[in-house]
Amino acid sequence: KVGVGTKFKFKKISPLFPPNTWNIHKTTINGDHRINNICESWNNRFTHLVGHIHPTIWILIRKMRLEVVADRAKLAIDS
Repeated sequence: KVGVGTKFKFKKISPLFPPNTWNIHKTTINGDHRINNICESWNNRFTHLVGHIHPTIWILIRKMRLEVVADRAKLAIDS
């Protein structure tokens, strides 16, 4: 039989992300928003702005600069 005579010992380690960072049980019970649409919206817009799933660092820097310019323009219009 496979594994007969082998003894595995597993060390208990803490999770990389503790449950309180990702668990939404209390949020749901309190009737709060379960998702973060603001961040998802920005991520979607930035992904379309960059145009690549895995851009080079130079493309990323160029696109981030464009994002900063666009944000400054929006702030100037609003104020």
